[in-house]
Amino acid sequence: MIWNTQTRGRITRRSFLKQLASGGAALLMGPSMFRRALAAPNGARQGLAQVFAAKNGTPGQNVEKVLQMMGGIQNFVSPGDIVILKPNCQWWNQGTTNISAMIRLIEIILDIPGFSGEIIVAENHQKSIPFYRGWTRTNEINGDPLANNMGELIDLFHQRGYDNVTKYHWMNTKEGGVTVSGPEQGDGYVRAEPYYTYESKTTMMTYPVFTSSYSGITIDLKHGAWKDGKYIDRKVVFINTAVLNHHFYGVTSSVKNLMGVVDLPGNESGMLSEDDDLYNFHSLGVYGMGGALGTFLQHVRKPDLNIVTAEWVGWGSRIEVDEAVRPRTILAGLDPVALDYWGARYVLWPNTPEEYIRYSYHDPDRTDRPFNHYLTECARECGGIMDNSEITAHVYDFSQSHVMESRFATGSYTLSIGQNFPNPFEHSTRIPVNVREPGPVSVLIYNIRGREVRRIADNRNLSYGDHYIEWDGMDKHGKKVSPGAYICRVLSQGESYSITLFRTIY
Repeated sequence: MIWNTQTRGRITRRSFLKQLASGGAALLMGPSMFRRALAAPNGARQGLAQVFAAKNGTPGQNVEKVLQMMGGIQNFVSPGDIVILKPNCQWWNQGTTNISAMIRLIEIILDIPGFSGEIIVAENHQKSIPFYRGWTRTNEINGDPLANNMGELIDLFHQRGYDNVTKYHWMNTKEGGVTVSGPEQGDGYVRAEPYYTYESKTTMMTYPVFTSSYSGITIDLKHGAWKDGKYIDRKVVFINTAVLNHHFYGVTSSVKNLMGVVDLPGNESGMLSEDDDLYNFHSLGVYGMGGALGTFLQHVRKPDLNIVTAEWVGWGSRIEVDEAVRPRTILAGLDPVALDYWGARYVLWPNTPEEYIRYSYHDPDRTDRPFNHYLTECARECGGIMDNSEITAHVYDFSQSHVMESRFATGSYTLSIGQNFPNPFEHSTRIPVNVREPGPVSVLIYNIRGREVRRIADNRNLSYGDHYIEWDGMDKHGKKVSPGAYICRVLSQGESYSITLFRTIY
């Protein structure tokens, strides 16, 4: 049970999740300036997986906000970069990446001062006909008045004069694509080690090599940009733009979206050939597929950024509109496993009708359901986090106009942490801490990639009352940190609290 400090009544965990999904969780935060991130059950170790979410704005506003919360798009993209956007175009309606969100994301990248790079929207929708299904189908939902599908989105930017926004169809070798050893052989799929085995089936890793129709540069998704017979000094940024949705095994989101990156060769059983006794990712079954995708993330290419659109999500279908709901949410993060876990638990599952036959399939903690096993296998291979006690979510609700931290279990609060001021800051900032139970307190600063930047206090004993902890913007080596978003985590007597800090250019 979870105690509601506003009504002093008890609500079930199920009701709590429903409130969180609908925006009612803002009531749990209370009117005080102090916002508390609840401790993990039984004082479990807190990890560094960060989920950023914006809700109840337009898709464009939600995209802008999650990027702002992560320090801005320039934390990920530089002016000369080649940006690969991987949407989901295999399906339409709730099964396609929200078009309005994609439009705004592309606009934000193009608006980077001095942007001279290019954007390629690339997808393998697992069919031999390029640019159809989600590229061409009319969307009843998840479309946009200016572009109703992904093909019209590309046309929109060409009409605006942006020839550096293009598209590419990665094609399975079983559908007419070819196998290559590398960019020197042209476009196709590279087959590479390591192999991944689940039970009696083994697969190899695959990744695409493809040439930009705008610049003529060939992109090797694993190794980088290639031109004139050599790799060149052009950064390739990979942004995974998935949609949160129902799948027959449970949930499809940012991890599953990588199935539209890899090759899916072989016969009807998924066997590549009788000689090598290898199978494609699909043929490993749900659990094995999760492990194979985790291997891809660990050894081939992890996205530089994951954005999940949940403007419309399907609780029972990827295309039937009457089996969809509208959470009006955008999620973002660096760990796709944590992102999928949190999105399933706090967005899709609470919005799934309890009478739906696969209702429990959307609960990522149900160890007797396939989604849990799939995500567990993926996390085991790539080091992703799917433990709720090790994920901190920063949620901006446009209907409440503030950021709130995720809350899960019950506990007795030893302290509360307020928003730092100033925020954003240039040289230094102060973090207000209210201590309710005197004892040792640790204050740590992390970047959004989960790496420790500075330990300001280490088990410092603080007395009862208000305290202000100052950070001078220096890292542990005495150097000024770069502009961007940082996480301040305060630990006290088995509880953990966190806020997001923003460092500006000085």
